[in-house]
Amino acid sequence: MTCEDVIIGTRRLCVIEHPRLGGELVPGGHAETGEDPLDAAVREVLEETGHRVRLLPPLLPEGYPHPATASV
Repeated sequence: MTCEDVIIGTRRLCVIEHPRLGGELVPGGHAETGEDPLDAAVREVLEETGHRVRLLPPLLPEGYPHPATASV
């Protein structure tokens, strides 16, 4: 399982230069065995950027259907 974070500051989006894949990506990585995905997301940001972050509530309810999979 991977956990990525979109970090938005004052009119800025945090991205990192990925050393192996190249290009710019949002911070993230693999959750450790047994690690909660939310904790993994916070840990990965700290490891990759040095910034301590807090997670905000989701913008959409859990399980909200993606338009491509919603019934018509």
